[in-house]
Amino acid sequence: MGAVRAKNYGARRRGRRDPRARWRRSLGVAGAALWVGWSALAQSPLGLPQIDHPQWSRGEAIVSHEEWARDLTEAFGLHHALPPGARDADRFALLCPERNEPSEGPPRPLHVLAEVPSAPAGTPIRVIVDVPVTGLYRLSVEGRGGQRWTVDRAALQPVKVTELGLGSAETLFPLTVGPHEVSGRLGQGAAATRVELAVERTLCVAPSNGWQPGRGLTFGAKARSLVHAMGLERHLPALDSFGIEGERYASATNASGDTREGGGNASAGAWAEAEHGRAEFRYRIDLTEPGLYTITARLLGEGRQYWSVDGVAEAWVEPEVGRGPFHWAHVATLRMASGHHVVRARVPTGHGIDRIVVTRRSDRGRDYVDLLEGFGFREGPPGAAVTRHAASANLAQPMVARLASGFLSRGLGGTAFAPPAALTDDELERLYSRPLSPVLPADL
Repeated sequence: MGAVRAKNYGARRRGRRDPRARWRRSLGVAGAALWVGWSALAQSPLGLPQIDHPQWSRGEAIVSHEEWARDLTEAFGLHHALPPGARDADRFALLCPERNEPSEGPPRPLHVLAEVPSAPAGTPIRVIVDVPVTGLYRLSVEGRGGQRWTVDRAALQPVKVTELGLGSAETLFPLTVGPHEVSGRLGQGAAATRVELAVERTLCVAPSNGWQPGRGLTFGAKARSLVHAMGLERHLPALDSFGIEGERYASATNASGDTREGGGNASAGAWAEAEHGRAEFRYRIDLTEPGLYTITARLLGEGRQYWSVDGVAEAWVEPEVGRGPFHWAHVATLRMASGHHVVRARVPTGHGIDRIVVTRRSDRGRDYVDLLEGFGFREGPPGAAVTRHAASANLAQPMVARLASGFLSRGLGGTAFAPPAALTDDELERLYSRPLSPVLPADL
């Protein structure tokens, strides 16, 4: 033993390293790495990496997709609509019916229409509709005047039909698949011809690849679900954009749409206007790649306009009031495939469209995490597992509490909360209102 020590000492004195010592050190490092990797795997039964973070400690249970969906339905007050013994699939459908579509065959209809029997003012109206899927619905009416409606005897906010002949309740409500009772009472001079219950199709609270049973929740997936729930998608980083002049519409209906030139501060010296009566303008959008897109518009007038994208994403658009005749407004932020799309805008008399801007958003897990951190959330790496402590900390955030209290009350100009000024665009101060689903005439 003494000779070994003397040999090592001599090697150090001569400035050389013993190869056996180097081999022993390498073996020790490899063993430590193997032990760390095995420990991480043992503590991550759902196959996700755990990384030290002040929000949670190593060894805590990882939250699954099923658990997070239960947390959100409880926090948003949606669990009351679920039947006894509800399955996880029912919760997934409430939060995002679009991601629970069948993989084969045509997509299921996500709305139901019913003809309304004629009745004098003040007389109750009652119809039974068969809802096709479980989801979050909005009631819309075609007719005129002020009206009050209930669904399964739960009162909704009053519906005021606009000049466009359409009106929608400002409150979402969860419904399960099957029959439901819709009742209404019309005000003096009011009329209703059709009523529609439609799923709020662009409100999809889900991870990027949808809800997946048995999968562990990552910070990126959690952040994505919260950003969509709060309607903050339009604040994700912009990648690129292009514009369409309002007067470059593909077609206009009712012979009321017209192109006006000169005056004001129109972007190209002209705009489209419903001059002699309400009109619908149609625009063609061609996208070279799929992605998350924001559509904004510079509008003439301060009245509400009804917009739709491919007949699916529908929204009442109300511009911000400001100086001058033109005002910017957010139309929708939604996922769009590559190829040809049609944007339709129904405009009341005397109102118009000056310019449309389409912006592609960055849609990575890191973008959603960074956005939440900008609001003061404490997040982890996008691919790291979310523990129970981290999930509970998110749900305890005051911003989430405000969202939960007003989650279903998203309508004409309403939002869950006002964002910090640092995250608000100069021209588009208000977060977008959740799209509505008014009844459309057959020719739309």
